[in-house]
Amino acid sequence: MKRRVLIVGGGYAGALSALRLARKTRKTGDVDVTLLTAEPFFVERIRLHQDVAGPLRRRTPLAKIFAGTSVQVRSGHVEGFDFDARKALVRDGSHESFDELVVATGSIASSGPFDGKTDAYSCASEADALALRARLETPGLRVVIVGGGLTGVELASELGERRSDLRVTLVTSDEVAPMLSEGGRAYVRRVLAMHRVDLLENEHVVAADDGAVILASGRELTADAFVWAGGFAPSPLAKQSGLAVDASGRAIVDARLRSTSHPFVRVIGDAARVLIPGPDGSPQVLRMACATAMPMGAYCADDVARQSLGPDFSFSFAACCVSLGRKAGVFQRRSRHDAPIDGRLEGRLGAFVKEAICRYTIGSFAAERRGFGYGWPGEARTLQVRQSPLPPELVESVVVRSQ
Repeated sequence: MKRRVLIVGGGYAGALSALRLARKTRKTGDVDVTLLTAEPFFVERIRLHQDVAGPLRRRTPLAKIFAGTSVQVRSGHVEGFDFDARKALVRDGSHESFDELVVATGSIASSGPFDGKTDAYSCASEADALALRARLETPGLRVVIVGGGLTGVELASELGERRSDLRVTLVTSDEVAPMLSEGGRAYVRRVLAMHRVDLLENEHVVAADDGAVILASGRELTADAFVWAGGFAPSPLAKQSGLAVDASGRAIVDARLRSTSHPFVRVIGDAARVLIPGPDGSPQVLRMACATAMPMGAYCADDVARQSLGPDFSFSFAACCVSLGRKAGVFQRRSRHDAPIDGRLEGRLGAFVKEAICRYTIGSFAAERRGFGYGWPGEARTLQVRQSPLPPELVESVVVRSQ
């Protein structure tokens, strides 16, 4: 009898997992794979800052990505699960049955200090990016971006390069681009200055009102639009469905990415709280990123195909890339524990490498469809740190079981 595997979420982790699982079980034919996703198109989230500032890119239908495979693609917004009956409950009143479930619903924008503010935007989803794009159609607006990580830096650079009419300010509570080395951060500062982006480092937003933010230094910044780029929040579906989650709402999983409360459910991507060994051997939480989501998706497919008879999930960091508009970027080597190390590329070469890596994500889908497997750093290393229980030093609450 065939196993019915339902994957909910068609982002980087979910799409790759569906393609790979179909390929891995093609010969045995013992698995039916269904991908249930709210959108009929694949959203290249790592390029959304480009959609805000430049020409809109052509969207790729999921039907095209899965053409020629055995994956059944269905559009629908999942609102919950009946775990006893093994059903996903869809907003239109229908349901999708499964034997095994993979939750790959990713993350959403966190509101930060801008909760309920009408002039606050984000770049966390395609809808968010298009709403911000529409707001910025008026020339000469003042834009304040809060958050100096990858999203904030890439958006500020893109706007600075393509929209010289805008007055862009980037505010960060730490140094800008903390994922880079000191030299890499210095290069980012030079490019932002070249694009006339005002950079305010080590400035924390303590309050927000319509049209203004107050910094810890007492300074007030006024603007026509504010963009929160200070981080993401996990999709609430795991918590709402009754899976065991941590204090942030990420599903707690074991070393095979299975829910600790529902072993027939796997959670991958930004929605999962995964532990990897830190520099001193103690566990560290794997951060949200495309670079971590896709390996989880690939591993999940492998583990489902071999019915949990292989090694535990393992992962090592290798590098990070930052685009600074279309003509500059930084490629920074990182240790396996996610710390910057010697070795980086800047300028047009950095931009070239960043673009190549962005294309590799979509290329990985095509490769899986054609029978070539996706690989990732640390794939062969067996994970020594078990995923549960949750170390108390990582979050304030040991385990939050949603009601």
